[in-house]
Amino acid sequence: MEYISFKSMNYALENFPCISKLNRILLEQYYLSSEKRALMARIPGVKDRCKYLLNNLNGNLIERCPKKYLASFLNI
Repeated sequence: MEYISFKSMNYALENFPCISKLNRILLEQYYLSSEKRALMARIPGVKDRCKYLLNNLNGNLIERCPKKYLASFLNI
């Protein structure tokens, strides 16, 4: 799904329990990944940030992502 209006989202959350459950799961995952990114931003050394990224992120995602975006994400 790329786009859904606020009205349509509220309708789906109120009338379809599976959408409500999916919404909660996605919000939890987003919150956890946000915490990991915030922690990584506080790591002072580049090597330590890279190690943290490799240990805490999906390896498949790292391989698919262009290196320039990874460098930007790591503030290199």
